[in-house]
Amino acid sequence: MHPYATNSPAPPKHIAYMMLASVALSAGAGALINHANASLGWTMGSVSAMTVFTILYFAFDRAVWRWRWARRILLVPDLTGTWQCEGKTLFKGGASHEIVWTGTLTIRQSWSRIRILLKTSQSGSESIAASVYEEPGNGFRLIYHYDNKPALGEKDLGRHCGLCNLLFDENIETASGEYFTDKDRMTAGTMKLTKGAAANAKT
Repeated sequence: MHPYATNSPAPPKHIAYMMLASVALSAGAGALINHANASLGWTMGSVSAMTVFTILYFAFDRAVWRWRWARRILLVPDLTGTWQCEGKTLFKGGASHEIVWTGTLTIRQSWSRIRILLKTSQSGSESIAASVYEEPGNGFRLIYHYDNKPALGEKDLGRHCGLCNLLFDENIETASGEYFTDKDRMTAGTMKLTKGAAANAKT
């Protein structure tokens, strides 16, 4: 997984809030531990603010951000899941084409990192950079740059890079958009995603 950009103003504020909470919780825990040591003769050490911050950040990054109230504040959608992809190549090598293909797109996401994988019968691609941002009234936009590796035996398909621009609906159930590839492949087309069972890739 790799970091991704958002248009949410929340991350710096939430980091600051977690730092303040870490200091407060560390101080409170220290007071309780000192009291227990004095009362019971224990020799427990105090918990550092850095340790508390690490725990809070890990919990927020992996779980808390997915909660509905948290996502409303963060303005970051949870795109995690398996998506059925229906694609159509409209241009290839600078000429018009119409090639229909299907595949399975898998998204793994935390608050700070994301990974997008697309698998077809001909190749597999993996994201190397991405941005996710809200478009009020339309949904959420995902733009990602990917590296594509052909399957063994695909002599006519070489390794290449490309970019996808997808708009997810507000309920995060469907998405549609476009893709294009670099000069080594020179293709462009459309993609439609539906969340659910994996597609039977037949590209």
